[in-house]
Parts: sequence; C-alpha cells; structure tokens
Amino acid sequence: MKGLTAKDVMNQNVLAVGTDWSVDYLTDFLVENGISGAPVTSEDGKLIGVVSPTDIVRHRNLPGVTTQVHGSRVHGLRLETDED
Repeated sequence: MKGLTAKDVMNQNVLAVGTDWSVDYLTDFLVENGISGAPVTSEDGKLIGVVSPTDIVRHRNLPGVTTQVHGSRVHGLRLETDED
C-alpha cells in the first residue's frame, strides 16, 4: 500500500446524513448501507461534521442505547425502541 493516497482508496459515492436525523434512524442508515460513518450536512449541503457508530457509543449513557464494548472495540450497538 506504500505510495497509495487517500484519493486512491476513497469512496466517491458519499452518503450524507442530516443534522435532524434521530440516532435510531442514523444507526439503521449506517447498518443498512454497510458504512462505518457519514458526513453530516446542513440543509444547504454544507459539510458540518462526521458521525460514526463510535460517536453513538460515546453517548451510550443515553436512554435506550445498549452497547457491547470489549477493550477499545465496539462489538455491538442496539437502540431499544417502543417496539422492543
């Protein structure tokens, strides 16, 4: 991989998420699309941040968030809903 750059390995089909997405919708979106993170964009399409499952886990003290963490690795993330 020596000599490769970010441009060589990046994904050009970027799936962005909105600032108003709920955490459970965001989690489903990441899982369903098989992606490990996504840019967060404003309504006018400006990049304002990036979100990943790690960001969700950092807030695992939120009500309804269940995680399986071993060492520094996340092995599972589940958001409990009213349907559970």
